[in-house]
Amino acid sequence: MRRVGAFLVKGELRREGPIAVLEALDPVTGGPVLLFRPLSGRPPRIEVARVLPYQPPVEDAWVVELPFGVENAARLAVPVELDRLLAWTRRLLLAFGELEAAGRSHGRLGLEDLWVRGEAVWVSGVGVPWPDPEPDAPRLVAAIRRLAGDAWEGWPAAGVLGALAEGRLGYQEALAALNEPGAPPPEAPAEATPPERPKPPPSVRVKGRAESGGQVPPGPDRPPPPEPEPPAPVPPRVEEPPEVVRIEEPVEPAFEVVSPPAPPRRRALRTLGLGLLLLALLVAGGLYLGRRGPAYVQEVRFEVVPEGATAELHLLSAPEGSRLGEDLRVRIPGKLRFDRPGVYTFEVESPGYKPKTFALEVPVLGGTVTVRLGGR
Repeated sequence: MRRVGAFLVKGELRREGPIAVLEALDPVTGGPVLLFRPLSGRPPRIEVARVLPYQPPVEDAWVVELPFGVENAARLAVPVELDRLLAWTRRLLLAFGELEAAGRSHGRLGLEDLWVRGEAVWVSGVGVPWPDPEPDAPRLVAAIRRLAGDAWEGWPAAGVLGALAEGRLGYQEALAALNEPGAPPPEAPAEATPPERPKPPPSVRVKGRAESGGQVPPGPDRPPPPEPEPPAPVPPRVEEPPEVVRIEEPVEPAFEVVSPPAPPRRRALRTLGLGLLLLALLVAGGLYLGRRGPAYVQEVRFEVVPEGATAELHLLSAPEGSRLGEDLRVRIPGKLRFDRPGVYTFEVESPGYKPKTFALEVPVLGGTVTVRLGGR
């Protein structure tokens, strides 16, 4: 493999004029990256959810780190399951709506710029000075149509996306049209519009004089006016959480509850009972392990760089049959025992750094994984 800076180049993903997009690996972490070259200067800072940010450049290339476990949309078998495709479509409409509001666009969007995992989707290449840029909406719809394959003609979302491609709908309008009743909400829904305040009653002319809000006095031919309805309450504005949570301070474990000391005689009896119970459990466990072998596949040590830093691992998924639950959280540096071989997905969090997702295949060669904190 050839190198660009410290990265090992696997191959060329796409090319637009003089700009090539290369797939590469970080030899330290093993993580996948994209290299856009030849490009000079610092890349733009784009803070839009689902748009992959740029890392510090190397040589003549801009660098993007890919989330672990993602697939390139151009390599997927079509047609893609429509429920999954609808989830991607909603997230993409939201992302490109935010880009448009920020005065940015992609310019040469293609399937190679979309990266997916489950129902999540990311966009790469925003901010690159592509040659001969084109509007994003038609190219986005063309990419989604390729993923739908033959199912496009009967897909209810096709009409909405066709209107988006023709300019008859904007991103937010298309997103609202796809959010039918009973459908799950998008990842970051638009802020709800409070109901209109009730209008004041119209002016009524009495004896040649108009009085704003006045009423005609009741008489034999005039029934008493109805009571005005109270104004509808205005719901409070709810702030949506950011897509990426920055951790400002470490999360400390709760304090252990300490029971008051028992009397000496009771404490001695309790200690003796606990000791006998522990001894019985150890003997039974030894006999069981002697017959069945170890209850785990591998014990892996996680190290954190720089020295003295700490982080927390949050398990997102595990191989089938594993007893490690998705709510498992482990502080590192430290060790974790894995009970099934296969791919485990984690999110690593550390104070002051963006959370990062990575996949780990067990057994691990050497039994040690190094987590390097960076990319503030």
